[in-house]
Amino acid sequence: MKRFFAVAALVAAPLHAQAERPIGVETPSALHAALKDMGYAPEALDLSGAPSTVITSNDSRYWVVLGGCSDKKACKTLMIGSSFTDVMPPMEWVNKQNESFDLLKVWLNDKKQLAYSVQVPTSGITRPQLRALIDGLNNSSAQLGQDAIDAKLVK
Repeated sequence: MKRFFAVAALVAAPLHAQAERPIGVETPSALHAALKDMGYAPEALDLSGAPSTVITSNDSRYWVVLGGCSDKKACKTLMIGSSFTDVMPPMEWVNKQNESFDLLKVWLNDKKQLAYSVQVPTSGITRPQLRALIDGLNNSSAQLGQDAIDAKLVK
């Protein structure tokens, strides 16, 4: 059975956000301003590659990257993710997690640490939807961490 990420929140958010206008996160500066206004205290924008920043939510640090950009604007996707520095699981365990979660992608980073991310289109996203996405990531991160503890993968 797939674990529920933020699908309900993303689907329900438009009902609560009908008066909300899209925040225009297709550009790095608009995304940065929205994250700051929402209380996530984003670090300075890094424009050396794909536009990115780092935010903190519930004592967790997440990288936020815009993708599919043309000249660092008109970006088409938003990816948010993080990794656990103390978990280095076998690939079989990672594959089982990917079968278990619905929108969350679980993988190993270049240091072989447990990493996870979610990617959504930027078009039309509102503040409630962005908050629901980050809240869903917080919940999934906690569940993924607990799964690693239960599997005795934490070093």
